[in-house]
Amino acid sequence: MASAAGTLSFMEGRARVKEAASAASLSGAPRYLIAVDVEVTCDVEQNARPQELLLLAWTVYDSDCNAEVPHLSKALTINPSSTHSLHPYWSMITGINKDLKDAQPLKEAIAQLDSVVNELLNSDPNVVFITDGPWPLRHALIPEAFQKSVTLSAQYFRYFDIRKEVALVDASCCTTSLSRILQHAQLPQYARNTHLRSGQETCNAIVAVLVHLSHVVQALETITVGSARHEAGLSALFAASNTTAGDASKAASDAQQGIDADGNSTSLCVRVHGMPREADEDDVEMFFLGLNVAPANGIFVNHTATGRPSGDAYVKFADAENCALALQRDKRPMGRFARWVGVVEAAEAEFASACQSTEESRPKGPRMFIVRMRGLPFLAEKKDIITFFSPVDLVEDRVFLMTANGKNTGEGFAQFSTEGDLLVALHRDKDMLGGRHIELYKSTHAELEQARAQMSTGPRERQAGEFVVRLKGVPFRATDADIREFFEGIALAPNRAIHIANNLQGQPSGEVFVICADNTAGAEALKRDRKYIGQRYVEVRAATQQEMMNRIPHLADIEFRQSMLQQQQQQAVLMQQQQQQQIQQQRERLQQEQLQQQQQRLQLQQQQQQ
Repeated sequence: MASAAGTLSFMEGRARVKEAASAASLSGAPRYLIAVDVEVTCDVEQNARPQELLLLAWTVYDSDCNAEVPHLSKALTINPSSTHSLHPYWSMITGINKDLKDAQPLKEAIAQLDSVVNELLNSDPNVVFITDGPWPLRHALIPEAFQKSVTLSAQYFRYFDIRKEVALVDASCCTTSLSRILQHAQLPQYARNTHLRSGQETCNAIVAVLVHLSHVVQALETITVGSARHEAGLSALFAASNTTAGDASKAASDAQQGIDADGNSTSLCVRVHGMPREADEDDVEMFFLGLNVAPANGIFVNHTATGRPSGDAYVKFADAENCALALQRDKRPMGRFARWVGVVEAAEAEFASACQSTEESRPKGPRMFIVRMRGLPFLAEKKDIITFFSPVDLVEDRVFLMTANGKNTGEGFAQFSTEGDLLVALHRDKDMLGGRHIELYKSTHAELEQARAQMSTGPRERQAGEFVVRLKGVPFRATDADIREFFEGIALAPNRAIHIANNLQGQPSGEVFVICADNTAGAEALKRDRKYIGQRYVEVRAATQQEMMNRIPHLADIEFRQSMLQQQQQQAVLMQQQQQQQIQQQRERLQQEQLQQQQQRLQLQQQQQQ
């Protein structure tokens, strides 16, 4: 995505996050620990907006003095992009209301925390955060900072968990919550009430526990980014876990039942569904930013027969804690696409099967670096595309403009020599060409060849009354009634007008074909492009009956063809009747005009006689 003023592109932000995460290591025991906690807008309503940071609080602990550093503690109110989910309960416990008089942008709040960190780094190079569980950093602060183009330093990718530290010291203590730890410690200041009502109180309580235990922290948590992309086949998956090929069958059988080698119930995998077709491994990785994905072959994006992403992905995490946090990201928007996706638990066998199918669907031979372009000016030429991607090396025979009826359709492909050129080219996403924003997506050689083959067949001739549209991004729970409501006021075919496409698992894929009553209705249907069904916008494009039958194989049976023929005949009769009605109406209008002329002539004659 092209960089706007004050913001980072998707790839620039990803590169900075990976750089910071790679530097998140310690050279010795830390002297200063910064207890950090956040408050978020309360997501209490169904289909409410995603949670956003509302408050950032911290308290500094000096291990040499075994005491808090009071003058460095602070709580800052964050200004969210929307107060739609700001529940009255949070206003009551934090004192923050929708006025947000003293609120500031997240970037400024992070800058103030960074200034505290930098001040402490002058005397201790190993300053580390400490939190109440993984949620504040992994699930709240880091993902939102990435979404809002706020650069984070290495300190944000390492932390200590107070619950795990207490468990190391006192195995008899229940560490399921900080309140339970306070009850067990029997600290005087928390003798009557261990319910922590705000982020600042949580930070103070963490430091109080540290002072009480005089504990030297040990279990450093690091947040990894990158190195989880799929590069090898299914054999590498088992090799990474020291599993032989002979044991693979048994491992898959055990995983199918959801058990590990000790017979315990476990699952470290999730399935992400409903992703935009343009989403790839990078988008999945950034969607789960803050969580530790399995270090080798942890992300697999399913591909179609043409080599394009199918909209589904499988992710394997480093441990159960990260997997549980991943499931909490269900029904959240995916990064740059702003489309909500689903996250559900998946068995190991399902993950392994996805790995194998992904490997089989990947194109063989040398890798090609292709970009698909959408929204091109209709008068654009190849030389304009080369100038658009300058200074990346690109020649005219590597630029392909799609045409129909001899005219540009506004779509095209560009093939680059190296992956580096491809990444530089993708930075131009949403940049302007000829007064239009150009959308750029990673593509495949199979998709390019398919587009060129469709173009070579020439313009499609529609039969009378036929118009098929394809919907993409439809919610998985959408029914025929929802589709008809989406096209309310538009005439659809009288019989079997709506056809929902399923994926390989037999579940809705988010793709639907709809047959409109006639070309006029089809033109009106295309105007519903980018309108919403529920919380998701839907793409509406023209399609052919052959495309529909190829995507939904059971429609190619004889019964369906007969019903389609009968439907076409009925539509032809209907159109003939409509034409006859129009002719009859024209005759009636002509007769009325003649009658009016006769009356005018009579009036004129009477006037002349008088």
